[in-house]
Amino acid sequence: MTKDPQVINVASAELDDYGNLKVTDNLGNEYKVNKKHENLHELFIPGRAVKLIWDNYKGKDYIDNAELFDGKPPLDKQVEPITANAPEKLPPTPRVDPRSQEIAEHVMIKELGNRVGDGSLERDYPKDGAKIKVWYYNRIFKVLNIKKE
Repeated sequence: MTKDPQVINVASAELDDYGNLKVTDNLGNEYKVNKKHENLHELFIPGRAVKLIWDNYKGKDYIDNAELFDGKPPLDKQVEPITANAPEKLPPTPRVDPRSQEIAEHVMIKELGNRVGDGSLERDYPKDGAKIKVWYYNRIFKVLNIKKE
């Protein structure tokens, strides 16, 4: 004959040397959840109510199944409740480095300087290479505060 389902409040839970979970309720009663049922071990969280479902094998009762009884899932499985008409949460605005545009411009000018130096600018852009080269020198003169005479 199988015991009726039972609800306990977990006070502590720890594994023994054989992989069984030893559970103590808040009244001091001890229960064992066999290693064979280790998928249930994560439900026995101290401070939470758990419903024990019993079965019987060769005249001995054992915990065959269990479920959280207080209506809250384990912490790692909790999600925010979804409510109708709730204001939609906007994704956080990514933090943009205010200097990122300035840094990108410096990188572009450095690369452009390399291309002016190795002659690839005129080769790759025969029509506009000369104009880009003039722009590059004007920009460098401005940055270095060099005045043309």
